[in-house]
Amino acid sequence: MRNKTNNIIFFFSFFALGFALILEYGFGLLPCRLCTFQRIPYLIIILIFLFQLFFKPSNTSITILIFLCLLAEMVFSVNHSLLSLGIISSSGCESAVTLPSGVESLKNALQNNTLIIDCENANKKILGLHLSSYNALASLGFLILIIKNAIIKK
Repeated sequence: MRNKTNNIIFFFSFFALGFALILEYGFGLLPCRLCTFQRIPYLIIILIFLFQLFFKPSNTSITILIFLCLLAEMVFSVNHSLLSLGIISSSGCESAVTLPSGVESLKNALQNNTLIIDCENANKKILGLHLSSYNALASLGFLILIIKNAIIKK
């Protein structure tokens, strides 16, 4: 059962990371710093899955690593959602900078990494929920599924 759950989590991670990259590169929706942080646990889960293909570690150790990644993802997502809603404030998501008007100044801004996008502009809503809220809900659901499987295993 845990292998099936881990596989589902892997495919979701692959989808979520792919969706974020399509939004960024396909539609020009630039991520804020927290959006970028939210991608890291998904990337680690994908790397864990690839590691599992080549080496045969125990299912328990893989599940624990995935659990920790999902827990980190949920913390990032909840924090990002609360910032986007204005419930909390932090310096983790800086203010947006106006895009330069000339090509040369845009080139300089990109090279110097001075273009910063704020949470409100980066964390778009779909069906009334921020994308980070969907991440938080998915992470919570997978965490519950892992815990349920661990309880059933005992």
